[in-house]
Amino acid sequence: MAGRSSRVRGDLHIHESVSPSDLVTFRATGAPSTNATLAVIGTAVVDGLEAGIVAADAALNRRVTTLEELGQALGAMRHTPGLVAARQAVDLADPLCESVGETRTRLVLQALPGAPRVRSQHHVRDDLGREVARVDFLVGDRVVVEFDGRSKYGMGGRTSGDDLWAEKRREDDLRALGYLVVRVIWAQLDRPQLIVERVLGALRQADRDLRRLASR
Repeated sequence: MAGRSSRVRGDLHIHESVSPSDLVTFRATGAPSTNATLAVIGTAVVDGLEAGIVAADAALNRRVTTLEELGQALGAMRHTPGLVAARQAVDLADPLCESVGETRTRLVLQALPGAPRVRSQHHVRDDLGREVARVDFLVGDRVVVEFDGRSKYGMGGRTSGDDLWAEKRREDDLRALGYLVVRVIWAQLDRPQLIVERVLGALRQADRDLRRLASR
């Protein structure tokens, strides 16, 4: 890639590590733009680690870049200033996250004390192997965490009665199998300690439930 520097002019960040071969052109405007791989790296460099992880998750989930392409680009740009956050963002990326809210929720869960295992888009099955639900996250073995972006329930964030009823039945099925369900909403992402406390409480309850079953 041509050039290895970046500079700031007012509110404009100018990165000179992009060569003409790295640019694509939008049909609607005819304006040149960088490709998804470099956009992910640039987001992390300019806006920081969390924004970089959000961008990486989104790009990987939409399959507009790959971990291999991101790694190759980071290698080619190794002399570019500020790549620490970009490298960390790529290392922490999860292509299974399907939204900004899910990515931010995952980052909170992965920082939980005790480092319980966090699985994204986990398929919960009953004793006969039948799928009951695909949940946003499974923390440990029995705590389900769902990010409640309202758009999942209907167009434009409107929630229909059918959507609510289906979600209630799904949650009832999970609870019947012994899972505890913690729901996270947008406003709570700015107060991550609330999420941490609720999930840790659910993990403790799950442990108590298992001990009670074992003592029978």
